[in-house]
Amino acid sequence: MRPLIQNFLKSLLLCSSFLYLGCFDIIDCIGGAKPELENKMLVSGRQGEEYYESILASIDNDPYDNDYYYDFHFYGDLPEGLNYEVYGRYFEIFGVPSERGTFHFSITLEVDAPEIEYDEEDIWSDGDRLCFGRDTITEDFFITIY
Repeated sequence: MRPLIQNFLKSLLLCSSFLYLGCFDIIDCIGGAKPELENKMLVSGRQGEEYYESILASIDNDPYDNDYYYDFHFYGDLPEGLNYEVYGRYFEIFGVPSERGTFHFSITLEVDAPEIEYDEEDIWSDGDRLCFGRDTITEDFFITIY
């Protein structure tokens, strides 16, 4: 009798989770939509010469990357003379480096799903296709200037 009650309680907990969290939240986690930063080695530069590189952000397992809001946070050092700016999904590094060395930095990307409202049949969705807690990623990079 005791296993029967335990199985019933487990089933009740699972059903309650679906009702509380919503079925779509659970389904979103199966697909694994999550932010990504382009994983690449940045090109080396030369002191006194123009430098440009970009890092693309995207959403893995979601074809609607451009619908999201991207917030980049930079931690670390760039060589004197280099700057960075964000343009949509691109983190761009540019300028004329005036010092040599290898410079390490991290980029933390936070994404926010778009709010989408559907007027057909009074169906509304917040557009959030990210799994809970999977809206941030941090990647490490380095630039070498010769």
